[in-house]
Amino acid sequence: MKDVPDAAGDAKFNIRSFTVRIGQKSVFTSMRKLLTVLFFGVGTGFARSAIEAFKSSASITTLGICRCIVALSAFGAGISVRQEAQDVNAEDSGEVGANMRPDHRRLKFPGFTEMKSILKIDLLKEIPPKPTKLDLTF
Repeated sequence: MKDVPDAAGDAKFNIRSFTVRIGQKSVFTSMRKLLTVLFFGVGTGFARSAIEAFKSSASITTLGICRCIVALSAFGAGISVRQEAQDVNAEDSGEVGANMRPDHRRLKFPGFTEMKSILKIDLLKEIPPKPTKLDLTF
């Protein structure tokens, strides 16, 4: 899916990527469907294992609850992928490269230098040696 926005450059430099050979729209559509099916498959698997965890135990177990949460999250992700990618024009590389909704803002995660300045420490500074035995004689 990440090659869909690069189709023009791949074609220009004669790189025969999957997107160039098959077409942007068909690759984008098939990958959207594949992601949706995978999320629903994971959700179904976790839902089934949660049901088994509840059946095998007389009380509600933490493991069963965790599996239910993962199942619901996977179903939600599948629905989200399906709905948000529905209106994306696969031929427009800016629209495919950005997040699925135009009002969706990208989160910027801090890199190494930003983390260094946030934490106010020098991560590459030499670690001081461990103190040896303390001599308390006077």
